[in-house]
Amino acid sequence: MNLENVMEALSAFLVETFEIPPDDTDFNEDVHMFDYGYVDSFGAVTIIGFVEKRFGVEITDQDLVTHPLNTVREISTLVVERLGREH
Repeated sequence: MNLENVMEALSAFLVETFEIPPDDTDFNEDVHMFDYGYVDSFGAVTIIGFVEKRFGVEITDQDLVTHPLNTVREISTLVVERLGREH
């Protein structure tokens, strides 16, 4: 699975789960989801659960400290890196 596929799946999940209007021009793969108020800390747990279930990769507490995971692109990049190591 490549970066574009992961970003597309994650974006679709976020739009549906957090009820982001489809015409929201601020929401994109590089927007800081927490600073812009799309997601709060409880939402972060929801995102991690989705990523782990959908892509079969684990996001550890250490990942939350060592990787920037604030945008769709940042989260998707980590997913693709993990998938590449497992295959």
